[in-house]
Amino acid sequence: MAPATSKRYSKRVHQRSGEKDGSHLLTLALNIAKTKELILDFRRNKVAPAPLYINGESVERVETFKFLGVHISADLSWSANTTALVKKAQQRLHFLRVLRKEQLNTNLLVTFYRTAIESLLTYAVSVWHSNCTEADRKRLQRVTNTAQKIIGCPLPPLTPIYRSRCLGRAKLVHNTVTLHYVLRQPT
Repeated sequence: MAPATSKRYSKRVHQRSGEKDGSHLLTLALNIAKTKELILDFRRNKVAPAPLYINGESVERVETFKFLGVHISADLSWSANTTALVKKAQQRLHFLRVLRKEQLNTNLLVTFYRTAIESLLTYAVSVWHSNCTEADRKRLQRVTNTAQKIIGCPLPPLTPIYRSRCLGRAKLVHNTVTLHYVLRQPT
């Protein structure tokens, strides 16, 4: 990218850390065109905040934003995330149907479902599943039910997968805290 073009799309931010060896300049390229502002405001009397400016350029304010593959909305509802998941999963169901037409083994179809569809539906499930509406949960479960019909064998519902993932995370945190506590104890 040419220097003039680079200057137009990103600004350089320098930070001094006090090091003498030349590593004291840390450079961060901030692309303002890709920067978004999402405001989470649950007050009764909402006041529109002033626009955010970085180096004289206005930052775009959005109602929903995709962050690490999860759609986050300003009201923290997960309908936008569910809609995106269902749309992508339905596209992958097409490939499952094609594989079924080719008369693949049921075990291979289940493997395809688990890797291509279930992994999509359960990505960051411990973050969003508990706050999903019942309608959103039914939409997600409908994808699993459709896959069951295509494959011809039962598949696990999403709620038990969510519970097992949360329980696994809780055990991991508990074991980490316990290990930290044991290592800190004087003998």
